[in-house]
Amino acid sequence: MKGIVKKAGFTLIVILLLDVLVFPVAAKEIRDDCNALTPGQGIQYINLGEASSTVAGIGSSDFPDSTALGLQNCGKEGVILLEAPQAQSITVSIYSQNKGTYGVSTANGCIVGSSEAGPRQELLFSAGSGKVYLPTGEGKGKEMVYHRVMAAYTFPNEEVPLPKDTIRYGLNVYASLDGTAYQPVPLRCLGAKRYQGTCGVLYYETYQGSLPEGSCFLKIAVNDFSSIATEKGAVIQNIIQYPVGIANFSVMLPDDPPPKEPEVPPAVPSPKPPSQNGSINLRPPNEEKPKGSSQTLEEEETTGITHSFGGNISAPYYYSGMENMAQEPQKKSAAQPQPSQTVQGVQPSYTEPENVTKTLPKQNVALEEAPAAGNIGTAAAAAAVAGASATLLFLALGQKGMAAYKHQKQKKQPLEGEKKDSSI
Repeated sequence: MKGIVKKAGFTLIVILLLDVLVFPVAAKEIRDDCNALTPGQGIQYINLGEASSTVAGIGSSDFPDSTALGLQNCGKEGVILLEAPQAQSITVSIYSQNKGTYGVSTANGCIVGSSEAGPRQELLFSAGSGKVYLPTGEGKGKEMVYHRVMAAYTFPNEEVPLPKDTIRYGLNVYASLDGTAYQPVPLRCLGAKRYQGTCGVLYYETYQGSLPEGSCFLKIAVNDFSSIATEKGAVIQNIIQYPVGIANFSVMLPDDPPPKEPEVPPAVPSPKPPSQNGSINLRPPNEEKPKGSSQTLEEEETTGITHSFGGNISAPYYYSGMENMAQEPQKKSAAQPQPSQTVQGVQPSYTEPENVTKTLPKQNVALEEAPAAGNIGTAAAAAAVAGASATLLFLALGQKGMAAYKHQKQKKQPLEGEKKDSSI
């Protein structure tokens, strides 16, 4: 039993959640029951009066609306001006006394507001002449008259050209983007019904229309003729108080958009500082070293010099350590002091010499004489000069040349020893 109750409760929760998710929340709505004239900000009334008592006096107990704003002076439009920002659609219900505002095709022709079943036809109203017409096509129509014998409004006369100022008879809706230029809104009838009262007949009609995008101002207007001819040609005045009016209306507005979150600009990553240990080698691997450099191919040094690229970004790079050799003296070992020298015009490539004892030309090598010491003999000076010559040969000839030079020198050492022995 407990399991069944839990299952039923879970099912109810699921149904409620689906109801919330599937059925969208209705948009915002402006609704007016037209029970009184309440002019104010956003709404105005023109040629309309409170007609609730008139509607109630007809005595129809089942009439769907007991309040209305009725047309005061026939022959002119009664208007409600309304501000409705970004309105999407409008629905309006109107009433009329003793006749409707539409025609019904019957066996006896088109009769206004007939209770007989038949297709409804839209009628036109001329504001200039105050006459009502049944359009027949090609810019022509038939004028409406009051048939005394039938006690109905009919169109028995011949076709006539329609006036150019014709509009819908009964109800019209206009929309505007700026409140100055209005355009008519096409309407479709949602329903029309005739109600018999103790003191007359009431018609209740409901129309709906989609508004142009961006509509912010609306005009709801009703009209009726001020006079009408009979089938005999006589003219009678429309003396009915509030013969037509607006029972209620509603305007659908879009939902308020959700508040936008403030846009946060994307974080700009700060440039990484150049590495102290690493650097960028800007010299291509196959690039030839500048002339005048005495550094060998393996003696690449990393320096702390950074190269500017024309902006705020700088990067360290590799370069040959001998490029500033002319400005900075080469470091010498304390155990074996050597004179500093500058090598000019020496190319990094090497060709095996025919005579390994060949010395460099004087015009390409500049030597600094070793400083004289008090007790340094001729042998020490010669050793210093020999060491300097060996260094220059190593720089000029490279590893291969130096290896050949040492090999040749080792071959000569026994000969020199023999000479020393013989001299002893």
